[in-house]
Amino acid sequence: MAATLRPIENLDTTSLSQKAGNERAWQIDRNHLGHWQCWDGEVVIYDDLSGDTMMLDVVMSGAFLRLLEAPATRAELTDHLAKQFDLDSDRQLACYTELVLEKFRRCGLIEPVPNTATPPRSV
Repeated sequence: MAATLRPIENLDTTSLSQKAGNERAWQIDRNHLGHWQCWDGEVVIYDDLSGDTMMLDVVMSGAFLRLLEAPATRAELTDHLAKQFDLDSDRQLACYTELVLEKFRRCGLIEPVPNTATPPRSV
């Protein structure tokens, strides 16, 4: 299914930017998810706590549904969306994916995956 990217305005993604090779993974915050439904590839999410409803376009819905399956980094989501919607996995899609993650974060829909790496042991 081919898709087009719609602009997401007024979002600052500086908090999401990570150094190459050290990209943060994100997961759905199931405590904040509320009710959701998918119609014709578009997801609508109702937030029980705030009473807000959010309608996602098909690309944002693809990101949301992928994050429901398992945590992912921006790069992993970008690759997934490129394959799902037959898009070029280029800088534009990477930037759009970062904006989607920022919107999800601001709405409380996602949270960073806790760092579970164990520090190196001293010898």
